[in-house]
Amino acid sequence: MIEMKNGKTNALFYIITAISFLLVIAFFVKLSRNEKIPVAEESSINEYSNQFSGKPAIIEGEIFNREVYPQTKSLKLTIPAFEVGNMEYITEIDSNNRFRFVIYPMADREINIYPISDIFLAGEGDSIFIRADFRQIQNPVYSGNKADLNNLITKFRRYYQGRYVSGGKMGKALIEEADIQKNGFILLLNNFIKDERAPSDFVMWAEQTIEADYLLFLIQSTILSEETDGIVMDRVKGYNQLTESADKIFNNRFILKSYFDLTTELVVYKKFHYSKITGKKSDADSMFLLIPDDYRNRYLSEFILAAIANGLLSTNRTDFVKKNEAWLDSYLSDPFLRKITGMSYNRVKNFNSNPKPLSDEMLGKTTDIKNISSADAHKNSVGLKVINKIIDANPGKVIYIDFWALWCYPCISNLNTSLKLINELTGKDVLFVNICIMTSRDLWEESYKSEHDQIISLHMNTQEANAVMRQFRFSGVPYGILINKEGYVVDFGNHVRAESDYLKADILKLLEN
Repeated sequence: MIEMKNGKTNALFYIITAISFLLVIAFFVKLSRNEKIPVAEESSINEYSNQFSGKPAIIEGEIFNREVYPQTKSLKLTIPAFEVGNMEYITEIDSNNRFRFVIYPMADREINIYPISDIFLAGEGDSIFIRADFRQIQNPVYSGNKADLNNLITKFRRYYQGRYVSGGKMGKALIEEADIQKNGFILLLNNFIKDERAPSDFVMWAEQTIEADYLLFLIQSTILSEETDGIVMDRVKGYNQLTESADKIFNNRFILKSYFDLTTELVVYKKFHYSKITGKKSDADSMFLLIPDDYRNRYLSEFILAAIANGLLSTNRTDFVKKNEAWLDSYLSDPFLRKITGMSYNRVKNFNSNPKPLSDEMLGKTTDIKNISSADAHKNSVGLKVINKIIDANPGKVIYIDFWALWCYPCISNLNTSLKLINELTGKDVLFVNICIMTSRDLWEESYKSEHDQIISLHMNTQEANAVMRQFRFSGVPYGILINKEGYVVDFGNHVRAESDYLKADILKLLEN
């Protein structure tokens, strides 16, 4: 024991001892209150404000026979996540036919590089080299970390694509058909494992992939909610079957792209059938807080919770997550899920506080080589000229742009609501712009006219529409963009609709500023 030399030192010793004792007591009190809820080391999801988190992974390689696709001058690497948290990196192929990415996967995850690799696995600190031949596209050869595993995955995916065919069947007949196809995939996998003497990590990845693809097919076919052959499928039983199957495959050894897709679909399924499943009225708070009661697999439960939080953040609003932050912090213990949820939260919060940087990027006023290639920037500018011309011609006005198609029923409903909303805002500095896409000009001209002086009706050809859809990264309509009086995009997405509960309030708020 260290001998105390004076009274001050002795007093300091007792103070430190007392503080340590109190901290130990506090720890065990906290632990006793959360016996079934492990608390993560991080104090708050808000700590994660930067996507560059953890150890970087180096992904580099060489392209052979580039002359086969001479127009391909860049590669796009995507790290799948929830909608608001996807990370994309673009790099040019240099004069020596080489490429290099420095990414931050934060865990062992499935990654895609277009157009050379559909799926490979990479994690923190990995160094992976890829040899890709444009004469044998989608058959890359890996070396470095996880080389054996990634080469096996590539080889297996030559035979297995994860695609199910309905064959025109519905209801129970479709389930039976899906089961037959799934059993065929399992037989294919078992033979592959035997022939290749595949190790356990590949077996785990493949079994999870097959099961996840099967569940996604069932949910996306909506067969568990349809009335077929005169029989109403039991929604409660269907939901329980889905969760039981998902319980078996989710773990944090590898984070598959299908994890994000599947949990998002499970949330949508439960939201759609919530009242029938639970007997209670559907509302966000109930769904959010009852999620832990649904799953035996703790990791799946946390993934579902993260899917809900990130889904809400995809509407560019942080209020719901902020309201439930304390509970979210206490339950969401997995480091990876905390990181991506915190990053999404802060990305949205930063965008709301200062929309200019992202707005400039979306409107083509700046080009960040990490997010978009120079070639894509040029192609996307075709459609952006239309939007920027509208903004430049209407300074000081709040602008709501609605992309729609004539064959889209929700689009037509949203247009009708827009007319009602504009009548309520007549005389105010707000402009409604309806841009018809994915519809022929002749049909648009014959079928839609608006003579209101606060509405501009436009049509975009395929080239213009594709350019805007690439730049704003959307694939379906209706899709809305809200622009403030300074000409900055302040909200965007499929949720920006006249039918929403908050578009009118958002416009009025922007008019006041």
